[in-house]
Amino acid sequence: MDNKNSKFKETLVYFGSLCVFSSTLLWLFLSNDNYKKIKNPIYSETISNDDFSIYSTFLTFLSEINKNFHHPLNLLLVQITIVLLISRIFSILFRRIGQPSVIGEICAGLALGPSLMGLFYPDFYIFLFPVHSLGNLQLLSQFGLIVFMFVVGMELDISVLKEKAKSAILISHISILFPFLLGCVLSLYFFDKYAPENISFLSFGLFLGIAMSITAFPVLARIIQEKGLSRSSVGIIALTCAAVDDISAWTILALILAIIQAGSVNLIFFILFFAIIYISVMIYITQPVLEKMSKLYITKEIISRGVISVLTILMLCSAMVSESLGIHALFGAFLAGVIMPTNTRLRGVITEKFEDFSSVLLLPLFFAYTGIRTRIQLLNTQDLWIDCIIVVLIASVGKILGSLFAARFTGVSWRESAIIGILMNTRGLMELVVLNIGYDMGILSPEIFTMFVIMALITTFMTSPIISLFNKKTNEIPKASPNKQVLSNKLLIAFGPPQSGANLFQIAYAIFSKNISYSAIHLSPLPEKVSLNIPIEKEMENFDLLLNLSKEKGLKVNTILRHTDLISSEINKTISNEQVDILFMGAAKTIFGDNAVGGKVESVLNETTCRSAVFIDKGFKDIVSLLIFYKYSEEAEIIFEFGGMIQKNGTNDITLVYEKNNEPSEEKLRKYFQKGIKTISTDKQSKKIISRYSLLLVGHRHWIDMNLSIKESIFNDKENSNKDNNTSVLILKDGIHSL
Repeated sequence: MDNKNSKFKETLVYFGSLCVFSSTLLWLFLSNDNYKKIKNPIYSETISNDDFSIYSTFLTFLSEINKNFHHPLNLLLVQITIVLLISRIFSILFRRIGQPSVIGEICAGLALGPSLMGLFYPDFYIFLFPVHSLGNLQLLSQFGLIVFMFVVGMELDISVLKEKAKSAILISHISILFPFLLGCVLSLYFFDKYAPENISFLSFGLFLGIAMSITAFPVLARIIQEKGLSRSSVGIIALTCAAVDDISAWTILALILAIIQAGSVNLIFFILFFAIIYISVMIYITQPVLEKMSKLYITKEIISRGVISVLTILMLCSAMVSESLGIHALFGAFLAGVIMPTNTRLRGVITEKFEDFSSVLLLPLFFAYTGIRTRIQLLNTQDLWIDCIIVVLIASVGKILGSLFAARFTGVSWRESAIIGILMNTRGLMELVVLNIGYDMGILSPEIFTMFVIMALITTFMTSPIISLFNKKTNEIPKASPNKQVLSNKLLIAFGPPQSGANLFQIAYAIFSKNISYSAIHLSPLPEKVSLNIPIEKEMENFDLLLNLSKEKGLKVNTILRHTDLISSEINKTISNEQVDILFMGAAKTIFGDNAVGGKVESVLNETTCRSAVFIDKGFKDIVSLLIFYKYSEEAEIIFEFGGMIQKNGTNDITLVYEKNNEPSEEKLRKYFQKGIKTISTDKQSKKIISRYSLLLVGHRHWIDMNLSIKESIFNDKENSNKDNNTSVLILKDGIHSL
């Protein structure tokens, strides 16, 4: 009672204080409202009674909202919000169709520009991207590119390239020189038609040459990993070639920019002289200092903000020096990334800190700004589109054939040489960076800029499907026939978190023991970036818990590592290729509920043709006692077969719960169970019945229409679970195969 009285008094004092405060303010301002400064511009106009009507006040409010909306800061916030939202939507959609997310983000930028939004919704486009606001967008996007190029430089670990280079240097340089030459030849045809005024043929020709020569290492690396080529010889060669290509192309670009900016031979000499000094200082003085620093900061826990500040200042100073020398700030940021310490752990932490800021927030702004500059409607004649097609063809032929013949010359097979050529034709974001530099310097006209943006999109977009076609015949394995009688009895464990894999193996072994062949596939989302210096041993650590358990049991487990965003299709492809009979998965919560067979799990169950089991782990150790829920006759075979195998392995405490008037026949039970089991007839399954068993077997269809309160009591986090209900659950769904 004393506690209630105390709370009541506190509430009374609180609201009493609010009343006194409000009343005093009302009296103070209302009673003195007539005192105004005549010269105050806010009150200089005569205010009529009509001005205080609700309607006029509302119009004034709307006017204020409109004025505040167009404030530079607020408009920039709106632009960033819309750009990030649209970019994310496009990114997800393009990843669904097997394309890198960067292609979706580039297309999002085009969709937000005059080519789409400006064409169909011109008023909204002008409202969202007025001309006076583009300066802020450009500055932010340029800063994002500086950070991005710093990260790209860190991904190109020179020490790793030295080990892997060998023939890659030859392939990479020919893949640059051949399309570069074709681009210079093309400039003879394009110069009179598209070169801006006051631009020399030298500047125009050199820039078209380098624009034809770019390969995008980040996008290429992601495609290679998506196609499962990252550990193959062709994948390693292509990755190394792309990395060498990046370094070489940016060095050539820096040289070209120096030549273009100089304008005279004497000035070129001075620019190159001081550029060499700057690069030498970065490599021979700054890098050793950074290496010493890395030995003191090799763990994530002790990398302080001071270290990050030093590295950020180094990146900005390097960008500033290269910009001052006339070879663009992006080259300086790239060089700063390249000379980062070779300690992979330190590089990983630094990359993680910088990349999220750049890729998630600032790069979409660059794509949007590029989209605003790209006006596809400028290509409004047949001749312009023919020239655009010529650009795409020459870029593709130059890059593919140059890489193909160079790879073949080094002893690579024709098929693998073709794959390398197609991969090296990937341009992506790096091409857009180069094009924007040319546009900013006035070297590229709007028409030629648009043609090359389209070329960058097409050459990147075509890579993934063509590589899939090349691999299709190789990966094709005859699918299992639905009428197949003799099965290999293969079980596949599909897992994400390592502990989940170990738990799934434990329950599978408790049921099948050594009577089946085990495989395990680890699935993780495709990373936005792929580095050359991540050893496969690091990724294989995900199997350690599972393999340790299998060794204890004296079993060998076949391991499969996959990076994919299409979980269900990858699992089903593996089931087909490996001739899997039984699939084991862990349960997964959905965002809007505790449905164990929802989300990705549901997608897999709907698509797979083999038998499937979804495991809800509540601290499972062994099958001491078994409970079977029986409701539908079409699910009887799988749940009774599993129950029979568990009984064979020594579990005799087995109870079957069935609904009234739906009792399975004695003949059917004897078919699966060697010994008698306890049966219970009930109108509904009870929490009390479930709680005393270590494992519950239930059919998939039965689980879906089971009482919600029972499912919720079963499917929750182990640390928050009801102490009276630690029963693990195995949800079973039949397929084409039978044991």
